[in-house]
Amino acid sequence: MIEQIEILGLFATLLSTIATMPQAIKIIRSGNADDVSLETYIILTISYFVWGYYGYHTGAESLVFASMITSVTSTIIVYMKLKLMFYKNSIRKYELQ
Repeated sequence: MIEQIEILGLFATLLSTIATMPQAIKIIRSGNADDVSLETYIILTISYFVWGYYGYHTGAESLVFASMITSVTSTIIVYMKLKLMFYKNSIRKYELQ
């Protein structure tokens, strides 16, 4: 039987996973990431990886699971932000020529 504290951990996993998905979906659908702070998502992504590492070494399975999922979604956000930034900069350079 699952302990009550593990259920709480799984609930927190669900919430943290859901928290990053709307932003990732919005960026993918709109192709616009202007209002997203790159620095914030880089720091969040690193923290998710560190929490996953910590959870792995302490045996906190729900923490590892949450960190894996949120690492993926926040990495997508960072990737899309960088991709769109470089794309817009290349268009501006082309327009100036």
